[in-house]
Amino acid sequence: MDLFNIEILLIDDELLHTDILKRKLINIGYKNIVVINSYSKSVDYLNEITPDIILLDYYLDKNNTGIDLIKETLLNKDIPIIFISSFYGDEIFKEIVGYAPTDFVPKNVSEFDLNKTINFSMAKKRAASQNNKLRDYIFVKYGKEIRKLAVVDVEYIVVDGKYLVLHIEQKKYLIRSTLNDFFKKLPDSFIKVHQAYIINLRFLEAIQLDEGILKIGKISVPFSRNYKKVLMNAYYMP
Repeated sequence: MDLFNIEILLIDDELLHTDILKRKLINIGYKNIVVINSYSKSVDYLNEITPDIILLDYYLDKNNTGIDLIKETLLNKDIPIIFISSFYGDEIFKEIVGYAPTDFVPKNVSEFDLNKTINFSMAKKRAASQNNKLRDYIFVKYGKEIRKLAVVDVEYIVVDGKYLVLHIEQKKYLIRSTLNDFFKKLPDSFIKVHQAYIINLRFLEAIQLDEGILKIGKISVPFSRNYKKVLMNAYYMP
């Protein structure tokens, strides 16, 4: 990967600071820089686009913070985030690192230190992508809360438009991802059984071949002929 061609998203509501940082990035040699100066526009952008790295001011407009942006749009996304605010304490630091790979630089950061931090962040991202299985837990929005969910407790997953619905103990949790991208990160106990369904084999109780149905507790999940052979060959013992 040519690091100078990565997409850098710069988010700061202060135009003077974004101009200075953008100029530093250009002087270093970075070519693909997107600047956004409001929280709401950042949310809209991140709901559609996944940049390679984000430079994010902690204090944003309308009393929003970088933590709010992480919770709203960046949960479980492996996008490196470099905070560019000089004002943060231990509590803020501990909360941020629980949600995303992060680093910190002051707003008066030198071009050398800025480039070094970007390079280190991208190197950590590449190393993590070599083993991209999900951790034991993920964080998911649920109403006004952020819920911590154990991956092994997910019974099955179904596509709902641009979202996936994770089913756990009769509760539904929405995440924004494609089924194939999310499936690549899941442990081996999960298997794709339909173009719109993934199941956790820990909860599979019966296979009804004639109906093309899998029983997950009291729930019936369809499985298609395209995935029947994989399922039967791997897990059926005649």
